[in-house]
Amino acid sequence: MIISQSQLRQSYSDTFVSLSDERTKTKQFSRASAKDKITIFLSHKHDEVKVLEQTIRLLKNCNVDIYVDWMDEEMPKHTCVKTAERLKEKIKNCNRFILIGTEDAINSKWCNWELGQGDIHKFENDHLSILPIKRDYEDYSGNEYIELYPTIQYEDGTRGYVIKDFDNGKVIYVPPVKGIYRPILGYIPKGYYVQIQHDEDGITIQILVKLEDWLKG
Repeated sequence: MIISQSQLRQSYSDTFVSLSDERTKTKQFSRASAKDKITIFLSHKHDEVKVLEQTIRLLKNCNVDIYVDWMDEEMPKHTCVKTAERLKEKIKNCNRFILIGTEDAINSKWCNWELGQGDIHKFENDHLSILPIKRDYEDYSGNEYIELYPTIQYEDGTRGYVIKDFDNGKVIYVPPVKGIYRPILGYIPKGYYVQIQHDEDGITIQILVKLEDWLKG
């Protein structure tokens, strides 16, 4: 299920997020040589501050550290080639890459450039995902390339699964596959999942793993 802005706003509402605190953490994070926590490069449209706050709130519940480029004091004051070089470095060094995929972000040249870098460094190991977010009461048009990448989705407990498996302690769910009949074994519990899509012999298979498990690797 594509997440709406109101759904995201209600997620983990008990977690307070201060962007000034995040700025301090980003400063420390950008200078640290080693981290105990999983680190996320969070690509986003810079003027979408509310959506950024809400996404940070969601991810912070998974005990991760987040890198936000404009909070990094070592970034050049004005966009230049050094900006791109530092972004490439951070995307490469962070453990995960997540694009906050609003309609405006999808159409942003910088977000698309960052996604391209994420594709180079993170996609092969399934360490990249897109969080598609639609405006309330509107459809999500997105972009065709979103289907290439894992996406963060919200499951409301109504979608069935035909396979439940375990991989290194992680629970994996497979919803019904179009064109192949298998009995419904149960329903995917409510929560946020990373949906990874695989095409095999013309058949599309979706694999869902809990967001916190995906972040842990």
